[in-house]
Amino acid sequence: MMLIRAMLWKEWREHSSVVLVLAIFSISMLVAVALLAQPPNPSAPATEIVRHLGLGRLATVMLVVTTGMVCGSALFASERENGTSTFLDTLPVYRAPLWLAKFLAGLVLTAGLSSIIILTAAVLGLIQSWSSVAALGIYTAMAYAWGVLGSTWTRSTLAAVGVGVLAALAAAVLLVIPLMLWWTSPGQFWLRPRGLYLFVVSMLLLPLVLSLWHFTGVDRHRLAEDRQASLRLLPFQRWTSRLSACAWLTRRQLRRSALFLLPLALFWGLMLLVPPLVPWLYWPPLALLLGVLVAVLSTSDEQTQQVYRYWGEQRLPLGSLVVTKLLGSALLLLLLLAALALPLFLRSQLSGSMQALRGYTLLAGLFRSPLFDELGWHGWRYMLLPAVYGFAAGWLCGLLIRKRVPATGVAMFLGGVGTLAWVPSLLAGGTQHWQLWTPPLVWLFTAAALLSPWVKDRLWHARGLTTLGLGLSGSVLVLAAGLGWRVLEIPDSSDGEADLAYIAALPPFDDNLAGRDMRMAAEACARQAALLANRYDQPPPTSREPAGRRQQLEERLDNALRLGWPTPQEDPALNEWLEALFREAAPPSSSPAAPTSSAWPALAHQAARDPAGIYEYPQLLAGTTTSTTYNNARRLAAVLLGRGLQLQSQAQPDRFPDHLHTCLGLVRHLRNAAPLQGFYTALDVERLTLSALDRWLEAECAPSHQALQQAAQLLEYHDRQTAPTHHFDPTPHFLAERYLLREALNAPSQWLGSYLGLNPSSLEQDPPEVEAILLAWAVPWERERTRRIVGLGLESGLRHDPVYLYGRPGFSLILGRMRNPTEMQEHERYIRTLRRVACIRLATLHYHRQFQHYPPTLDTLLRHHLLQSLPADPYASQAQPLRYRLVQAEVTTDEGRRGELLRNPPPALNQRYLLQGTASLPAELFVPAGEPLLWSVGPDQVDQGGRNVPISSTFNIGRPPDLVFLIAIPPRRTAQ
Repeated sequence: MMLIRAMLWKEWREHSSVVLVLAIFSISMLVAVALLAQPPNPSAPATEIVRHLGLGRLATVMLVVTTGMVCGSALFASERENGTSTFLDTLPVYRAPLWLAKFLAGLVLTAGLSSIIILTAAVLGLIQSWSSVAALGIYTAMAYAWGVLGSTWTRSTLAAVGVGVLAALAAAVLLVIPLMLWWTSPGQFWLRPRGLYLFVVSMLLLPLVLSLWHFTGVDRHRLAEDRQASLRLLPFQRWTSRLSACAWLTRRQLRRSALFLLPLALFWGLMLLVPPLVPWLYWPPLALLLGVLVAVLSTSDEQTQQVYRYWGEQRLPLGSLVVTKLLGSALLLLLLLAALALPLFLRSQLSGSMQALRGYTLLAGLFRSPLFDELGWHGWRYMLLPAVYGFAAGWLCGLLIRKRVPATGVAMFLGGVGTLAWVPSLLAGGTQHWQLWTPPLVWLFTAAALLSPWVKDRLWHARGLTTLGLGLSGSVLVLAAGLGWRVLEIPDSSDGEADLAYIAALPPFDDNLAGRDMRMAAEACARQAALLANRYDQPPPTSREPAGRRQQLEERLDNALRLGWPTPQEDPALNEWLEALFREAAPPSSSPAAPTSSAWPALAHQAARDPAGIYEYPQLLAGTTTSTTYNNARRLAAVLLGRGLQLQSQAQPDRFPDHLHTCLGLVRHLRNAAPLQGFYTALDVERLTLSALDRWLEAECAPSHQALQQAAQLLEYHDRQTAPTHHFDPTPHFLAERYLLREALNAPSQWLGSYLGLNPSSLEQDPPEVEAILLAWAVPWERERTRRIVGLGLESGLRHDPVYLYGRPGFSLILGRMRNPTEMQEHERYIRTLRRVACIRLATLHYHRQFQHYPPTLDTLLRHHLLQSLPADPYASQAQPLRYRLVQAEVTTDEGRRGELLRNPPPALNQRYLLQGTASLPAELFVPAGEPLLWSVGPDQVDQGGRNVPISSTFNIGRPPDLVFLIAIPPRRTAQ
């Protein structure tokens, strides 16, 4: 009895602080759960344990189980950690009474602490029956018994908890299987009362018997010699005896850690396969914990048994010990990470998940997330970073703190802070090696510098404290420097926010009536065209052509605008479809105040005559897909131009200028305050318009003088509105595009889910990938870095080393917005050239109709008021007009015709050739005498007289020729 009282006093003195902390924590936890958590819902499915039982009941069960496991695990293991086990062995008693005394003392503490928890839960209303109290008592007793078993089999409290939990799970499985064969009713899963009682008694007695048997083994073998372990030494034993001894010691110590941690890592890896868990979200804390445990257990023997003093007294090689232990524990950590990832890897190989993803990278299949396709090799940093930080923090805290549990807790906090600081940067891309790995290296160097004070037991003297302070402050400075460099490496442009000022200066939404009407007309036209296409574009009943070979109506409409309008016999479906499309539209006299879906021709006609509005505001395009909107604009232009050519084939050529006016107005709306996609759509629509204009001029049913003059005036007005200056400035379009990019990067939830293929409509909330990136990009340093990246300006393109964007989700989206300003100006300059050539062509043909000959010079057109001014050559360095001349009789053909022979003509010789591709270009072209030629100096800005000197000439090698255009387009008919 006196031994029991002494043990009770000893246990209370050593573990009173832990008991008080557990009591305060348990009471606080229960109060918080009772106030904040939702009550249990008995109607919820039994599979939803939290909702069915309630978070309060689950918290009570977890607290009493934790109490029993902690008290039982600390019973004998703490004696080894504190170095007092030798004192117990010197007592003049056998180990059996000593075990019983400590067991009863721990049982008293466990019962008292569990009583406090149960009483608190009852007061808070979390327990409402005596059966629940009895069940909680049984749970506490089971946890205490298995904790006692783990405490007698291990050397530390933390390891005792792990062994106790794993042993209890294994025993429960081994006991339940035979009991279910004998004590279950047919068709039921639960044990009958007799089997349940036997299971509870077995789970209580089995760990106590095994613990007593193991603890008293010393008494049974006291006279026998200690078993000497015969371990093979590592291969570098033959190098030096010092390294071989350190390697042997490291191997022996890490073997025990590996036997405990390997099954634990495999168990955690299997838990990651549970469907509700997201493996890549749970990987960082698990890898961090493995790194901490490996490092803490590497120094636990020296700390708990105070072997470090022996190293100092004998002046043994500390450097060799640290190097071998670091290498050995690092290899063990890699093995544990491989074991943690092994179940995920096997699942990815057996289920074929990699083929189901958008990408085919290993990590994407491992974690079943296409996010790692975007991260690239940054994904491997995401896997290793927590383990490395936990490993370095564990080594430092393992030297500073003697007990394993507090050392593990402090190391988890220190390594977790470092990991959390860099995870946002890993999800934002552009991280560098020195930024990530320098802080843990500083921790390791600090631990190495503390070895000498550590073995001399002067760790907390001036030298040790100075070294520790310098190491911790240095790691903080290095971490801050790495995060700061992520911001400072991106230059802060002075006009980085010019896009915001540009967008703020746009007209208000309410004043954009014309642009809004044009967009509504395009949407209505596209919707009605799609509905009618299903009705008219049906293959004949006798058609045997395979599916996919028949061209759609819109494709055949584009071909007609490039090659000429087909007759009703050549393509009846196209003609009937277009007739029905305009026949079902409302007449122009419909009230514009209340337009309907069928009033789109009148709506577009009126919007084209109003001042240019904004087809799509950049504020409305932020985070949305614009391809459909701009495709509708192109469909509207194609339908209107096709209708004009169709009316011409019906002997109504003078109706074409009305549709031309609408299409040119559409181009102006598209170009106004448009991002790059809108600008290039406007160029495409204008190119299509000019191609249809050529088909209108070359058709057999020629337009009248008034129609030619009206078309020329429309093109002149359009040219003045779209090109008020000689040199095109693409800055407004880049500013609008920069604004779209800014909004997209500030709100990734609007596009990232669909971009990754993880945003189905059935989800009520964003996928975890989107939420994680949204939080990562919202931290202050990453938000500032994003602002600077956007402020670089898309018009300047990427830097020579775009490493600052590698690994950033949506990197291809940013690349897709990059455009070369010179290339953009070249596209616009070429379309402007085609537009001005068409304007001169219309005036020249009008002059030819009146006087039956072509004008000798372009000034003649001005004198007859056919043009208000001569269009300038867009390729000329200064505002100089396009070149014009009449073909001379230089060559005589076999048929007796005289003219000029142009060789190797450029693609711009005729727009038909341009739109059909360079494969249709002839090697040479004969132009009869008296025919006019119009040309531009071309990109080389050198006038070759419109004769196109061959490129093979030594003088002109590498220099592009003039852009030459024919004025007179001969009538032609091209079948569909």
